Amino acid sequence: MQLKSMFLSLLALTVICVPTVMAQEDDRSDAPHARFQPLIVVPLPNILYDVAYARSANQSSEMVISIKNPNTFSCGVQVEWIFGGGGTQVGVSGPFTLAPQNTLEFTTANSGESISPFILNVFRDTTTEFEGSARIRSGCSTTTKLGVNALLVTGINTATNTGIDYSPVSVARPTGRVGD
Repeated sequence: MQLKSMFLSLLALTVICVPTVMAQEDDRSDAPHARFQPLIVVPLPNILYDVAYARSANQSSEMVISIKNPNTFSCGVQVEWIFGGGGTQVGVSGPFTLAPQNTLEFTTANSGESISPFILNVFRDTTTEFEGSARIRSGCSTTTKLGVNALLVTGINTATNTGIDYSPVSVARPTGRVGD
């Protein structure tokens, strides 16, 4: 019981400290750490869904992952962005508490950007371009079901905030795995 209490305290501290870590990050492209060094962000413990492909390329293509909570309880949700096939975290969007019957749109786009017709709610914490995949993580049980829809938006026109192509990306529940 004491171990569970310590874990919850650590998780709460991590959630509180994440904005401080993000605010200190230098996102200049010439910064020495700009190429896929691990971030100091503790992910939420349970992987609920894997998104097969994700990409962020200099505002010309971005991912939008819509997550709906169809449950009667709130659930902490986070999208972990993964570089390549090796599992290296290149950023996160969230964590964010998703209230019952609400939907949030998590994105690789930078804060302040928009992609029509979406209302982007949760932005990625770094501007490093990448190609890889994503994991939907949660503090809720591994049996929790959420509505998840992932789209790769390419050919984004920054004047109109619209894309040329909106391609669906496969989302699946992992099997035989609880967290990492």
